[in-house]
Amino acid sequence: MTFPYSHLYFELVRQVARVLFSGARSERLRISVSGSVAQAPGFLAVCHDVETLSADDRRRLMSLVALALQDWPTRFVAAAREAGFWRSWATRDRPRLPFAFASIVDEHLGAGFYTPAREEVRAAEMYLRRVRPGHGRQELRNLVGDCQAVWDVFNED
Repeated sequence: MTFPYSHLYFELVRQVARVLFSGARSERLRISVSGSVAQAPGFLAVCHDVETLSADDRRRLMSLVALALQDWPTRFVAAAREAGFWRSWATRDRPRLPFAFASIVDEHLGAGFYTPAREEVRAAEMYLRRVRPGHGRQELRNLVGDCQAVWDVFNED
């Protein structure tokens, strides 16, 4: 991934540092990124801001960040999965995430979206036939969501 502007890369570096430094699963993520418990430093800080770390702790944290960013996002995603670090943990207490981080987390660490199976859409369509004869496609979409199976089942008749 290339960054046309340095501040975009810095936002990613800062966010990766944040998730490696603080949070419930940060220690497991540090171990996973570094490859061993001995290589994963613990951090003592007054609060959850990277700026409160000592210079030596910041140097050790940036070494971990450099490891996590190698072959971005492959190494980070593999380490996060190994550590059980999913989207909900990555976005916790952080309403605005940098796009370079959020897009990777959404794509690789999120649960994804539910899409009903064709059989489920058929069953919903049969239910609507019983309770609302003459229903329209929109009513079926409201019941099961908008997906290709709605169009297929509705057009079967």
